[in-house]
Amino acid sequence: MKLIGLLISLAIIGYAMSIYMSSSSLTTASPDGSQSRPKDYLDDAQKSADVMKKSLQEQQERMNNSN
Repeated sequence: MKLIGLLISLAIIGYAMSIYMSSSSLTTASPDGSQSRPKDYLDDAQKSADVMKKSLQEQQERMNNSN
């Protein structure tokens, strides 16, 4: 069961990283390279956190039901 939990956690982290990497097309607002669309980053982060939370809750339910 710990192995399944570890694999799911790694999959979630990989998914979050793929979202982060795919958003590399952001434009910059200043010469120092600061981001011009922080709201989009926050929205993406919130979506990723929601997906991770849902997946962890489902895994917890499966573990509780198997006992």
